[in-house]
Amino acid sequence: MESDNTKTPRKRILISLIAVILILGGITLAAFPYLQSLYYDVIDPPPVVEEVFDDNDEVTDANNEAEPTEVVDNTNNGNSSSSSKSGTTASTYLGQGTLPQGSTGVLEIPKLGLKLNVLYGITDGVLRQSIGFYPQSDDPSTGNVCIAGHRNAYGSPFWHLDKLTPGDSIVLYCNNQTYKYNVSLNYITDDRDWSIIEPTDKPALTLTTCDPKIRPADGKYNRLVIRAYLR
Repeated sequence: MESDNTKTPRKRILISLIAVILILGGITLAAFPYLQSLYYDVIDPPPVVEEVFDDNDEVTDANNEAEPTEVVDNTNNGNSSSSSKSGTTASTYLGQGTLPQGSTGVLEIPKLGLKLNVLYGITDGVLRQSIGFYPQSDDPSTGNVCIAGHRNAYGSPFWHLDKLTPGDSIVLYCNNQTYKYNVSLNYITDDRDWSIIEPTDKPALTLTTCDPKIRPADGKYNRLVIRAYLR
């Protein structure tokens, strides 16, 4: 039979091994978001912008509209996390906004060091390449232009979108115009809250992505929304 003196070192080795495994598991779990971000930054980065408009291009001002387009007066305008969800569904917004179909552009967020191509549409094929305009977007000079992007896949272009705070600058280059916005709101809403793409009473930019960053155990995401208004 083995003596107690022989068993004790084995027990210590086993306990040490279990402790090491638990520690490594904890470190891996804690580091996963950062490893994932590193993967998408280095191995699978978002598309590089090939061209942006010159700083001297015309800046569209909400006060210089030739003939403002009539928009629906939405009292909520997605202005808080308690935005009305009163039965609205995606089917309510299957129509085309006033943003010309096929429009593309460039989105620049200086605080995040982002400068990304904006494609048209929010299909999986589009969002695998970059960020995209919702087809329900209105013309940037008169209404609510909405852009969706992935947060934890295909380059994770909107990984740090939650870091934006009121007053931060966002620039949209679209259809040979430059639109400069200031962030007004940063909030979380339900992933079926389609009020965020409703028309607004003044020119706005709405950016959306999933929340939280890491896929929840139940697979259900909320939506992170950034609302900015034209200067």
